[in-house]
Amino acid sequence: MFFAGPSLGGTMVLRILCEAPELGAGYAVAISSFPEGEACRDEDTPRPVLLLHGTADRIMPPEGGRGGGGSLFVKDRGRVRPVAETAARLAARNGCEGFDERAIPDRVTSDESTAALREYQGCEQPFLHYVVEGAGHTWPGSGQLRLGGSLIGMTNQDFSATRVVERFFKALAATPEG
Repeated sequence: MFFAGPSLGGTMVLRILCEAPELGAGYAVAISSFPEGEACRDEDTPRPVLLLHGTADRIMPPEGGRGGGGSLFVKDRGRVRPVAETAARLAARNGCEGFDERAIPDRVTSDESTAALREYQGCEQPFLHYVVEGAGHTWPGSGQLRLGGSLIGMTNQDFSATRVVERFFKALAATPEG
């Protein structure tokens, strides 16, 4: 079974990873990070994970803080840890030794956003981290919201998050453990 979710769904995926890691053959977490105070059991049990976030996310701030950001329109969702800390914990869990970063081609310059893939090396289980510079609390490759852009930020159009997650899970399913 595979688990994927954006925003609070991503928080749910992280909770499953922490509380019942044996349930999933792979995890995809988008525009979310570990809540403050989240303690994982079996944090030394490697699990395949894909992490994706925008650096201009006002709802789940990449530097950590109030889930919901400073918006009066979004209910306080508790406090979240910085994305960098979440990525470090996931890399440590998988025994990774560092990462190679490659830019994703900037096919749509009008989206005011670029993306890079950090592919972690030497891991016991795969760990991929998509960093979407300038993107907000959005799903890359989906439509740009007219009014929502001012609330949730820009949507990167250079790649499809749906396709990235699909390819990640298909690759895991093709392995003997998957």
